[in-house]
Order: sequence, then structure tokens, then C-alpha cells
Amino acid sequence: YMNMIFDCNLYANKSSDKLLPHQVFETSALMLNKNSGFDMKYQFNKVHNLKLAAKTVNKVIIEPGETFSFWQLVRRADRHEKYKDGLNLVNGRIVRSYGGGLCQLSNMLFWMFLHTPLTVVERHGHAVEAFPSVTEDLPCGTDATINEGWLDLKVRNETDNTFQIVLGFDDSFMYG
Repeated sequence: YMNMIFDCNLYANKSSDKLLPHQVFETSALMLNKNSGFDMKYQFNKVHNLKLAAKTVNKVIIEPGETFSFWQLVRRADRHEKYKDGLNLVNGRIVRSYGGGLCQLSNMLFWMFLHTPLTVVERHGHAVEAFPSVTEDLPCGTDATINEGWLDLKVRNETDNTFQIVLGFDDSFMYG
């Protein structure tokens, strides 16, 4: 975070309940993976964590010249309601950890950004694929792992257009 203070980027942090008039891309992701081989409790916890983090990203506006940073927005998502233990990949092993499962949100955001003229300035792929995919139409290599303080997902708006991230949920899917 200290680097972001001095890197001269203007970070997107405003949101608007008024949706922009044009949709660039739409996608969805199944949130519960019954083929993970792990206790479904952690899948339900992941859904809780996804919804909590999405509150800070939903309806964010990325204006020309601004940079979107996943962690700039999500880092305080658990201020009022705590994350739950979910599953994370750590050193090649699946482990329970506080806030686990947020990579599913960063994966979706990256996939959405790839369908826009926004410039990806930071993105990290997972070292290994640890779970069977629940989204069959995503090409290999379109994931975006995140790790607070170390690995971020950032895109810069180098266009003259304003973009808005819109997220939603139902019982089974996360939509973007």
C-alpha cells in the first residue's frame, strides 16, 4: 500500500448507483463447486466472502486516467462484517484461511477486463490449478490470483471513456 501512495496513479474509488448506459461485457460464475473434494462449509463461507468483497467493488466507476486496484477497494471489506474461513492455495496446497475464495472475484474481474480496452497493469496467474473448474467456457490462463499486500489485480483506463463494474448474485451464480 505504501508503494500505491507514491506511484502517481489516481485510483478509482468512486461508485454510482446510476448505471452507465452501455454494457461492454457480461459474464457469470457458479459459486459452489461440489467437485472440490472439500467440506462444502468452506464453499458457503467463500460465497459469504465474495458477497462481502463485492460490496466494495460493485458500481465502481473507472474514469479516464484512473487505475482500478482490487486491494485498494477490497482491503477493508471486512470492517463491519467479518470474512469467514474459506479455501486458499498456499505454497501449492489447499488450506483454510480467513477470507478464502476471493480469487473467484478477481478471476471474474480479470475476465471482464479482458473484454474491454482497459490496460491490465498487474495480474498474477495461479501457480497450479487446484480445483476443478466450474466455468467451462473460460480459456486456460484467464485467472487472476490475489494476495493482500503482495499480489494485486490492476487495470488502467487509458481511454476517453468511463467504465463501471456491476456485480450481482443469486443463490448459485455471481454475475458481472
